Amino acid sequence: MGYIRMDTQTVLIAEDDYDIRQLLKIHIENAGYKVIEAKDGIEALEWVRNEDIHLLLLDIMMPRCNGFDVIKDLRGKSIYLPIIVLTAREEEDHKILGLQLGADDYICKPFSYREVLSRISGQLRRYVHYNNQLHHHESLNKIIQMVLLKLISLNLLLLKRAFNSPLIQKK
Repeated sequence: MGYIRMDTQTVLIAEDDYDIRQLLKIHIENAGYKVIEAKDGIEALEWVRNEDIHLLLLDIMMPRCNGFDVIKDLRGKSIYLPIIVLTAREEEDHKILGLQLGADDYICKPFSYREVLSRISGQLRRYVHYNNQLHHHESLNKIIQMVLLKLISLNLLLLKRAFNSPLIQKK
């Protein structure tokens, strides 16, 4: 993955309630993000596998595959995009389970759109910073490897010339 630009971040909304999904989409798009929608956990997993998703806004109680199973699947495959759980399940045990499975944040319904957008912004800020730093370090490592290979090649060439020198030739 290369550098992530702030203006090209994609948020996947996995929510089975059409009205909530549409309202979230409107607010998130108005904040400048690209939005993809999934109506259940299976669709969410397909989108994550096939698209460059930067954040997942995830309902827990969905048909076909619930949000907890989505988190388990993604984290089990070492997919570490930020996940914000957005659900009506406000029991402490559910919050703890979601966070222990690998969710990064947990918001209970009903919610404020301003709060959701603020949490999205915070999670993406950290995610983008981390990934851009990682890309920068990977680029530096590649440059260092190229320089080292050039130095090794140069040393081998100098050794070859030294052994072929008339001063070192066997008599």
